[in-house]
Amino acid sequence: MKKALVAVFAVILTLGIFAEEAEAARFGGGRSFGMKRQAVTPKPASPAQAAPAPTNPASAAGAATTPKRNWMGPIAGLAAGLGIAALLSHFGTSSSSVPPATQHIPDGFDTEGFLRVAKLNFIRMQAANDAKNLEDIREFVSPEVFAEIKMQMDERGSAPQQTDVATLNAELLEVCTESNRHVASVHFSGMISDAAGAAAVPFDEVWNLSKPIEGGGWVVAGIQQLN
Repeated sequence: MKKALVAVFAVILTLGIFAEEAEAARFGGGRSFGMKRQAVTPKPASPAQAAPAPTNPASAAGAATTPKRNWMGPIAGLAAGLGIAALLSHFGTSSSSVPPATQHIPDGFDTEGFLRVAKLNFIRMQAANDAKNLEDIREFVSPEVFAEIKMQMDERGSAPQQTDVATLNAELLEVCTESNRHVASVHFSGMISDAAGAAAVPFDEVWNLSKPIEGGGWVVAGIQQLN
């Protein structure tokens, strides 16, 4: 009996180490920082809803003709009531997303296109974080988020890492206008690992994006952990 308890404890400890390492490795380090939003709460994603993550992020990123500091690519039309651009995907990669859980999204907003590109950029940021590509990251994040990511890279040192997004859900929680900026919150969840062959562990977080009303692209302004 004692040996069985020791074995169970060892398994639990091992799983905990895997989870901690994956959080430390992925973009944002599994921490909450930057812009925080209280307006919406996502409903928990069901494991059955998890969609396979888009593959080959390097080629997806290379296919983009997006101007610098433009998170979501080309724009077409205006979203009703808010004047926020309806965003179209130009990556040619389709993926399913969790339907919105709230009514904080304007009629006519291209939620599917927005989430498609958001998922591709989620994976692009993981690859840039693995490679310590600060110049790529700088184009898609706010100064506050950039400072946090750079600090995490300095803490990580020279140890190599390879983040693998096994499954990825995306849910648009809100799109609104505040003061001189537009704000969009995207709930990401799924399974992720930090090394080739490592066990994937669950993650659950919200990326808060902002975009100046007077022009400019969407950037990651904050990350909130939900567990």
